[in-house]
Amino acid sequence: VRALLVELQASSIAGWRIQPVAATPRQPYRAVPWQIPTVDPEKYQKIEPQAGDVFLGLDLSAHIVPRHQRQMAAWKSRGLKLAFVLYDLLPLQYPHWFSAKLVRAFRRWVKSVAILADQVFCISLPVKQDFDNLMQARYGLQPGTVPAQVFPMGADIKASQPSTGLPEGFSMKLDAIRQGKAALMVGTIEPRKGYGQMLDVFEHLWAKGR
Repeated sequence: VRALLVELQASSIAGWRIQPVAATPRQPYRAVPWQIPTVDPEKYQKIEPQAGDVFLGLDLSAHIVPRHQRQMAAWKSRGLKLAFVLYDLLPLQYPHWFSAKLVRAFRRWVKSVAILADQVFCISLPVKQDFDNLMQARYGLQPGTVPAQVFPMGADIKASQPSTGLPEGFSMKLDAIRQGKAALMVGTIEPRKGYGQMLDVFEHLWAKGR
């Protein structure tokens, strides 16, 4: 999300101005500065979109967008276009991987997208197919009713704009890793990332003397 925003700001698209916005469940969307690590939207000016503006929902704001559906519908009636990025539908497909609270919030977010979206950008073709199938099964919307397109994910690590540095003692951990063979898994630690499966694989290999 950070890298995409930085790239949009650096692109200098003729006739367009990129303005980061943020909201909380209680506070409506406001124009906010980008480079401040933590932002309190209440301190900044409410946005008043005009016809021809585009709201691009880069982040998964499952707990926020449904709370402001009325505000966003009012924008839409003025001629603003609403677009959302869809990374996956896993909370609906595998609810046992997530908390019940997150699943409920995600379900509300998908409903808001179905109501509001002029465009959905999916990170892969399977995600687009899942989205089209969901729109048809749950809301009776034929594929294309909510236009969905596919765009590839990038891998520009330098532009990822990490929010924190290295943890304390990290160099000691690297030194320990260098002493032998190591496997590295990168990602949040949660069941759907497959850490349990990887541990089972290593146990299997070790049992065979590998």
